[in-house]
Amino acid sequence: RSALYPMSLLLATIVLRSWTQLGMITFIPFYYISHLKGDPLLAGNLLFAFLTAGTVGTFLGGPLADRVGHKKVLLFSLGASCPLFVLFLLSSGFWAFFWLMLAGLILIFSFSVSMVMGQSFMPHNVGMASGLILGLSFGMGGLGTAILGLFADLWGVPTTLWIITFLPWASVPFAVFIPY
Repeated sequence: RSALYPMSLLLATIVLRSWTQLGMITFIPFYYISHLKGDPLLAGNLLFAFLTAGTVGTFLGGPLADRVGHKKVLLFSLGASCPLFVLFLLSSGFWAFFWLMLAGLILIFSFSVSMVMGQSFMPHNVGMASGLILGLSFGMGGLGTAILGLFADLWGVPTTLWIITFLPWASVPFAVFIPY
């Protein structure tokens, strides 16, 4: 029971981060091909860059969190990724790749950190904590992507990407109040 409040806040934070991650993965190819008039063969490279940088971010986030604090790294990740996504949306060519890679690195930076935080809230049920963090975040991320698909149908892919860009900031109020 003592884990209910902090775990709920953490899960809300993670769900919004997952909406961002999966939303970007889903809509970046459409944006790159239709809006930036990029080569369809390079759209996959853009996703590869985003996800590879995110993988590197996962490895960097853990040791950094051990030094400066898990909550600080989580808040930095959520706060810093939004301006980088904005820079991605305002650029093209090499700079679009650069800003998206950096945004992926920073956004996914907090993945391993959030896992450790969740397990610390439920030290006698780390399997359940891991399942909630992984299962709920990806499940809700997929559901969120379906909702974002509705937005894309109504308002277009560029507008939807602008909405996705600010989802990490929407998770900051939840993250701030996590007692960690």
